[in-house]
Formats: sequence, structure tokens, C-alpha cells
Amino acid sequence: MGNLVAYSPVHLHGIPPFLAAAQVVIWKIPEFPDDFPSRFDGLVIDYIVNEWQESDPPMKGEDPQGPQRREINIGNFDYDKFRTYYIKVTELPARVINRPRHNLIEFWSPIELEVSVRRLTRGEAYPQMQNIMLELIRIFFMFNKYDIYGVQAVDFETLTPLSNPQNRTKQSAAKTLWKKTLRINLHYFKVSLLRPDLPH
Repeated sequence: MGNLVAYSPVHLHGIPPFLAAAQVVIWKIPEFPDDFPSRFDGLVIDYIVNEWQESDPPMKGEDPQGPQRREINIGNFDYDKFRTYYIKVTELPARVINRPRHNLIEFWSPIELEVSVRRLTRGEAYPQMQNIMLELIRIFFMFNKYDIYGVQAVDFETLTPLSNPQNRTKQSAAKTLWKKTLRINLHYFKVSLLRPDLPH
């Protein structure tokens, strides 16, 4: 989420209009010098890869061109058939939650973590799916303030059951795609400040 810039005398009660017009309202994260450095899905991917511990299957990291093999791939692109284990991280529309004071706003940004496993049967997919999902839950249970740049807290919203969106028949010999989705919320604040409108 980039800086919100407005040429407006908002919060400038008592200041002459000609001075107010020369001010720019910027939004930043409290206790930080600026706004978020990149999209939330990228920040969450980096955090997961850095915090991931040994697991079966192991984490490979973000590599859109990587081979299938046994490692977990993670990214913000759609699943493709070349991966056995994949975590898709999706940033959903943010929600405005509260306004503690006139220039401070609280936001929640939902993040979906969709885990895909290619296996012939549900029984084959279940152990690896559980291992991946439990490691994701462990990582976010251990979250501390600002472990992700500017994020004060994380909470859990929903966890879907294991599903088979392809609706393969039992007679199909092809590997089936099994999915499970964890949704979390990132909690953060933004504060508006005034800065002179410097010439470009």
C-alpha cells in the first residue's frame, strides 16, 4: 500500500489557506520513517521462508520457474501442474477498522494462504498437507510485533477443510490436486502527517 498523498488543508484548523495549500498530507507507519516497502503478499512470503523450520516436505523458497520434485514452492501466482506442493499467498482488500485519533487509522489486511498438494488419493495428500498447514500456523502463532515490517499483530480467521476442486473420479489414474486454505489478518496503523509541498 503506497503513500496516500492529498493536496488539502485537512487537519489544518486555524492555518491560513495559502499556507495550507502548500502542505502535502502523507501517510506513514507509526514508529517507522515511511510506508510499507512493498506489497503484503511479498512481505508475507519473505517472512514464511525465513521462519520455516525443517519439515516433510521441506521448503524450497520462492522460485516460479522451479521444478516439481519434493520441495514446497511459494509465491503469489496461480498453481501450475509442475509442482507437487505449493503455497499461494494472496493479499485481499484491506478493511478500515478504527480511527483512534483524528490522524491515526487502524487497518486489517486479510491474507489467504492456499496450500495445494498433488497426490493420487486423499489419504496420500493428507499427511503432507497437515505438515505444511501446521507449520504455517506455528509460524504465525509465534509472530511478534514488527516481525513483518510495520505489522503490529496477526490473527487467524478461517481454515477450510481439505478439498478436491478438480472432482476427479476414483478410476482416474492422474494425480489429483488437493487444496486447503488458511486466512489470517495483518493488523497495522497509518498516521497522516503534513509535509511541505516541495517543487518537483
